[in-house]
Amino acid sequence: MTMNFGLAIGALIAGFFLQNMQSSTPSETIAAVQHSFLALGVLTVVSVVWFLYLRKEDGAQITGHR
Repeated sequence: MTMNFGLAIGALIAGFFLQNMQSSTPSETIAAVQHSFLALGVLTVVSVVWFLYLRKEDGAQITGHR
């Protein structure tokens, strides 16, 4: 399921960068896709930093681990 969300978010970001291109040259399309990859990379780094702030006991009530 995580891969599905990643694919969906990637498609949304690519759509955002490609939305104003009615007919584009290959170099414009490549630039938009490169921007999409960069945005996904930034999103990944931000999520890693976010998860670094979790404490060891966070989520124990949900998983049942103590």
